[in-house]
Amino acid sequence: MSIIVGNNSYSTLGASIGSGATTLSVQPGHGARFPVIAAPDVGYITIENSGGSREIVKVTDHPSSSDSFTVVRGQDGTAAAAWVAGDIVEMRVCRAVLDMLKVEQAVVASNAKATPVDGDLLPLIDSEAANALKKLSIANLKTLLNTLYRLVTGDVTVQAGGKIIFEGATDDAFELTLDPGDPTADTTLELLKCIESNKTKTLTAGYSVDPFDAGTKTTGTFTPDPANGNQQYCVNGGAFTLAPPATATSMILEILNNGTAGAITTSGFTKVVGSFTTTNAHKFACMILKTKNYSLLQIQALQ
Repeated sequence: MSIIVGNNSYSTLGASIGSGATTLSVQPGHGARFPVIAAPDVGYITIENSGGSREIVKVTDHPSSSDSFTVVRGQDGTAAAAWVAGDIVEMRVCRAVLDMLKVEQAVVASNAKATPVDGDLLPLIDSEAANALKKLSIANLKTLLNTLYRLVTGDVTVQAGGKIIFEGATDDAFELTLDPGDPTADTTLELLKCIESNKTKTLTAGYSVDPFDAGTKTTGTFTPDPANGNQQYCVNGGAFTLAPPATATSMILEILNNGTAGAITTSGFTKVVGSFTTTNAHKFACMILKTKNYSLLQIQALQ
């Protein structure tokens, strides 16, 4: 934010204003005498009547050559009052302007500090308090950053399309990137329990899975998708074709016949071992292996 000042910027009120007014106007054409002011910059104008009463207002918006000003009333120790058309409107030097200039000059001329501590203070323009000058401690700044970005402890939230990249001790080509993609449900990933795809690891514990429900098949071709998990199940509710997954994987597919079960044919498998029935309530465990060039379907009846 800067304090905008002007030379020979003066006029008189073009219309009376009450103490609660937030805009004022000057005589037609006189707005061009005043500088352009737009947020976050401000300027200060003094209103004075024939009796010597004065009010300082802060201008927050004055478009080029406009005769209208948006203002904040009762500034720099003065009180908002009612004024009449013809009262003086003038951009004068006031304490608020000089105080701001002193702060800017002092900051520019001061020595640098490379490692601030919690008790150090920073100047702050408070946008929630009519751009009043405030101070902010390093301790409060750290608390704010920790709340907004969780830089110290706690959870880190990355927006859609974002990644978390962990650099090594040196800035080289080696780094760990966490790319969540576009999840459609809440998922928790514990890094210490992950297996790196390019490292040999020994599993010292087992794991459990939630089999994927592939629904009831009544027609068409069913191609199990490994992205849905390595254990899946479906219901045979009509004649359909079972095909191998499109990518290399191994999985177990459970099939249960219902009262309308149809003949299950296979397509695309290099080798099929075993066969299906259409008897109601019969169930089958299908071991599916898909390699780069071949595929195997082994059907085991479970009755």
